[in-house]
Amino acid sequence: MRKWWIAIFGFILLLFIREVANKSSAVKIFKERTENTSVIKQIRTLKTSWYGPGFNKNRTANGEVFDQTKLTAAHKDLPFNTRLILTNPNNGKSTHVRINDRGPFFGDRDLDVSKEAAKKLGIIADGVVELYAFIVRSDGTVVPLLGD
Repeated sequence: MRKWWIAIFGFILLLFIREVANKSSAVKIFKERTENTSVIKQIRTLKTSWYGPGFNKNRTANGEVFDQTKLTAAHKDLPFNTRLILTNPNNGKSTHVRINDRGPFFGDRDLDVSKEAAKKLGIIADGVVELYAFIVRSDGTVVPLLGD
């Protein structure tokens, strides 16, 4: 009987750790590292959709072959190879992407992410979502993409 209780406790502990890990997003980390709440209020959100099946194996704007299973994204202005950390404020999920394409060119969207990035962000079913965006500098520091 005691072995069952240990197994149940271990399972509950694993669920708790997983939940805490999922909630620790780049937004939370940034909020904890700054006392300047005016900066937090200016963090830019990007209207984001995802693309994949119809574009898989085609050339991207920077000449690479698009692979929907990689963590990449398309943006109209950000330089190629810019690395972003994206956070979905609706579920706390985050992932990183690298800009390797131009777009999106539909509606008023700001960013298209690959299917793999969309899975990690939990936005496959949603279609279009506002995401927080953080730039990863070449030295590894992370700064928020601020609004206009």
